[in-house]
Amino acid sequence: PARKSKSKGPYICSLCAKEFKNGYNLRRHEAIHSGNKATRAGGPAMKMPTMVPLSLLSVAGL
Repeated sequence: PARKSKSKGPYICSLCAKEFKNGYNLRRHEAIHSGNKATRAGGPAMKMPTMVPLSLLSVAGL
């Protein structure tokens, strides 16, 4: 059977009005406005393709 979409979209950023197809992408985008970034422990911010918990970075030695 075909899955029904649960999307109530579009999802729109309340700060810049950018539109997203799903809530996950909107939450990732909103992190930009809040200043949350994945960083190295004690080091400069890294550009990450997705938000990665800092605990994973320290275990991996990144």
